[in-house]
Amino acid sequence: MNVSGISLDYLNKEVYFNNNHPSRKIINKVTSFLELSGEPWLGFFNPHEFEILFKERNFTSIENEPHGKIEKQYNNNPVMIEDLNYFITCIK
Repeated sequence: MNVSGISLDYLNKEVYFNNNHPSRKIINKVTSFLELSGEPWLGFFNPHEFEILFKERNFTSIENEPHGKIEKQYNNNPVMIEDLNYFITCIK
């Protein structure tokens, strides 16, 4: 398989595994709901490490943005925890 581009979302592991994060209760509720529904979240990455992973695989265009930042551009009342969920798009 030859992949020339990919887009996906993932959870920032530094936030998810931080028990002192100000949104800890909400994070637990959401991930517990997903697990109970049979769709546990499995994609935990550090944003910087993830960019390096794609650079090492010869992707040249890498856009890696927190969901909260994107949501603020389109919604005056963002609902996402700004630093938890990320979108990454990579193109060779």
